[in-house]
Amino acid sequence: MLISNLIKPLSNEFDVSSLISNVYQYVKPQVDSKSGLLKYYKRYVNLPEDLDVTSLFWWTCFDVDSSLIQSVLDTLKQYKSENGLYYTWFRKDGLKGFPEVGEKNNPLDLISNIHAYLFLYKFAPAEAKELCLSIKSNKIVNNSDYWVFNNRAPWLFYIGQIDMDNCDCGIKSKSTDKIKSIKSQVYYSEMAKLIRELSLNEKNEKAKEKALEMLIALAKEDFKYFTEFPLLMHHNDITAEVNSTFWSWDLPYALWLRLYHEYNVN
Repeated sequence: MLISNLIKPLSNEFDVSSLISNVYQYVKPQVDSKSGLLKYYKRYVNLPEDLDVTSLFWWTCFDVDSSLIQSVLDTLKQYKSENGLYYTWFRKDGLKGFPEVGEKNNPLDLISNIHAYLFLYKFAPAEAKELCLSIKSNKIVNNSDYWVFNNRAPWLFYIGQIDMDNCDCGIKSKSTDKIKSIKSQVYYSEMAKLIRELSLNEKNEKAKEKALEMLIALAKEDFKYFTEFPLLMHHNDITAEVNSTFWSWDLPYALWLRLYHEYNVN
């Protein structure tokens, strides 16, 4: 679904409809037929459904089963915190008992709430406005406590800024970009930043020059960098005793294509 969201703007240049459709058809059977919720990782039998993957699916899907939307909205209401953000896991005790759980069994995560906003913007505009105000008024972006699953892989936040801006809730970057990528992920964060800059500021000539340099550099030797260093999609809570990381060899190519698109358009 992350790939679908990344390459959707390319539809005017390339035929990506079949790719997006394939992703959707793969994920659709995993949607609970009664609740409309999804689990990130089905291998864990006891893993609860979660805010991030559920919101992202309904935001990106094109064949909407409207009968399930109200059920999803009702679930979100049950997991709304006092500060207006939504909890990650659709279970009151979150991941209690899982070795990968951090200091909080059910944390409030920035990226998950960005995806929740996009879902609400599409299906419940009034609730979306409330969430937008909560994200801004509580200065969520500048508080590392809310960078739960992308603390070391901030590239997704920069992409999320584009969608948020296009959906009437522009959010600024974390002060001086204090969230740092791990060494092998720096290129991916830089690609995402350039995509953001070119998408939201078409007259940024400096970003254009950097984008061209990066497109050429990463394409060398048949995209060798991508095969050597997969992209870190996200990780578990870094306060947990057991670390879990989730990697992708496909997303780097989607990022590169999106950067090419933004450079080409501008």
